[in-house]
Amino acid sequence: MKDKGLILNIFDELDKEVLDVINTTFPVLYTIGPLSMLQQNLSSPKFESIESNLWKEDNECLSWLDKREPKSVVYVNFGSLITVVFIGVPEMAASTAVPKTQIAEIESLRLKDLKAKNYLFQAIDRATLETILHKDTSKQIWDSMKKKYQGSARARRQQLQALHSEFKTLWMKSGESITDYFSRVMTIVNKMRIHGDKTEDITIIEKILRSMTSNLILLSVP
Repeated sequence: MKDKGLILNIFDELDKEVLDVINTTFPVLYTIGPLSMLQQNLSSPKFESIESNLWKEDNECLSWLDKREPKSVVYVNFGSLITVVFIGVPEMAASTAVPKTQIAEIESLRLKDLKAKNYLFQAIDRATLETILHKDTSKQIWDSMKKKYQGSARARRQQLQALHSEFKTLWMKSGESITDYFSRVMTIVNKMRIHGDKTEDITIIEKILRSMTSNLILLSVP
């Protein structure tokens, strides 16, 4: 970017504590709401339509922002808290008379479920993504991932220990973009969480900042 700041795929209201931590290193933050991070996950021909509908729009958005003068753009976005709908979304029979209040509640659950699916798709690595695209709800995706990665209690502990070691030794590669590095970190973090890890978001952000290449940090310090 042309200005000494950082564009974040995040909302102020939802991640204030995380932003406060990042702000100690990057004084100028531009929070522009969630953009899809599917480019590194969806590169095969079978995902071409998804790429054209999601990632290409985001890529054009970032390219357009980069051509603007610093601090010349006001980005307005609206968002809501994303949660996995663990109980599933109830179905309505076409011939059943359903009260309007219940219809509104079900539609609200469906909207939350769609948002949760979008966030899960962003965070899941490509190999796993290809196995769960046919799942209809975020609960089905989550249950499928738990079944795939959890296994027995002993196996979970061993896998979690291995993931912790991998997380601790992570370091940004030379020439690696922030987006690619963040995606690599979150792939490991999500696997850790599936195995019961409770690492807080702030700890993850601090890890990312500490392990970034020095030239990126220096460029962001006034």
